[in-house]
Amino acid sequence: MSQEKKVLLNATSVVVGGGIQAAVSFIRHVLEKDTGLRWHFALSVPVAKQLEKFGISSQALDVHVFEDAPARNRNVRRALRTLESRIQPNLVFTFFGPAYVRFRSPHLCGVATGWVTHATSIAYSVLGSWRKSILVSLACVYRGLWYRAADRWLVEEQVARRGLNRRFGIPAARIAVISNGCADHYLRTDGRPALLKPSRRFRLLTFSAYYPHKNIEIIPSVAAELARRGLGEDFEFVTTIRPDEPALARINARARQLGVAQMINNIGPIEIIDGPRLYRSCDAAFMPTLLETFSATYPEAMAMALPIITTDLDFARGVCGDAAVYYRAKDARAAADAIGRVYGTRELRDQLVAAGKHRLVKFPAAHAKNGAIVDLIRDMLQHGGR
Repeated sequence: MSQEKKVLLNATSVVVGGGIQAAVSFIRHVLEKDTGLRWHFALSVPVAKQLEKFGISSQALDVHVFEDAPARNRNVRRALRTLESRIQPNLVFTFFGPAYVRFRSPHLCGVATGWVTHATSIAYSVLGSWRKSILVSLACVYRGLWYRAADRWLVEEQVARRGLNRRFGIPAARIAVISNGCADHYLRTDGRPALLKPSRRFRLLTFSAYYPHKNIEIIPSVAAELARRGLGEDFEFVTTIRPDEPALARINARARQLGVAQMINNIGPIEIIDGPRLYRSCDAAFMPTLLETFSATYPEAMAMALPIITTDLDFARGVCGDAAVYYRAKDARAAADAIGRVYGTRELRDQLVAAGKHRLVKFPAAHAKNGAIVDLIRDMLQHGGR
C-alpha cells in the first residue's frame, strides 16, 4: 500500500465472556507488531479495563471508551457514526458484532453468536417456555439482519459460516473462517501460585460467564447425583458467574434445596491474566454447554493439563476429539457417571491430558490467529475494502 491506511477497531459490543479475552489478545498483537496500519479503537469498558491489566492504558492510545453497548443505546450508535466521520477510516473492523451501525466505510464484522448461526432445538430447550423461545428467535433474526449490513464477515468455525449463508443469504465466499485457539499466556509457564487455596476435594471448573446455553443450572443436579452416591465430600464445582447475575440466585437456591450448596463455589469473574492460575487450582474442566461456535475453554484446559468432561454434541467433539469424556447433554446422571470415571481412574486422566496436549498443536497460536485477521484486513484494503 502506498500510504498508511487507517482501521477503526470497534469492540463496543464485547462486554462479557471469552470475547473480551479474544479482543484484548488481538489489540495487544496489533500494538506489538508492525502491521503498517494506523489503528484507532472504540472499546467497551470491560475490554479497556482488561487491557490495563496488561499495562496498556487507554490514555496512551487513540482509544474511545464507551460506557454502554450499541445494542442497548442509540446514543452509542450515533457516537460511533460521529467517530467514523471524524477518523474517516479506510476500514472498520467490528471484532464481534453486530455493530448496529451502518458504517460508510467498508466493514468487516466478526460473528460469534451461535444462537444466530446454528442454534438447535436442544439449545432452545433450556429457555423454559415457548414464549421465550419465540422472543429469542425473533432477536436472532434481528441480529442476523444487522450482520447483513457489513461487507465481509469473519467466523471461527465452518458451522457458523454455513449458518450465515443458509439462514441469512450471505455469500459464503465473503465469509472468512479463522479458527480460534487459546491465548498465548496459557502457553507460557507462570510461576505464580494457584488462585485458590489447595483443597483435598476434586475441583471441577466451569470457567464461563453466565449464558442460558452454557447450561450451568445443571450443576446442582449433578452435585446431588454425586452426593447420592456417597461422593458429596469429594467434589467441588468452581464457577465464575458475576455475583449480580440473577441466574446465580436460582442456581444457589436449587443447590440449597438439594442439600449440595457446600459442593458449589462461585468465585465470580476472573481477570484474563489470572486464567492460568485458576486452571492450575482445579483438577478437571466441566463444560455442560449446549451451544458453541468455538469455546476457548477447551484448548485452555488442554494447555493447562486438565482432563475435560463435556456434552456429547458435534461442536464439542469437533474441538476436543479424544481429549474429553462425553456425556448425554442435559442428563445429570450421565454427567455424574462421566465425572466418576475421570475421578476414579488416574490412567484415564493421564490419557485425556496427553490427548489434549497432542490436539492443542492443531489450533493456531494466538499470534498466528491474530496475524491471519490482519492479513484479511490487508486483503480487504488492497481490494478497495469490499
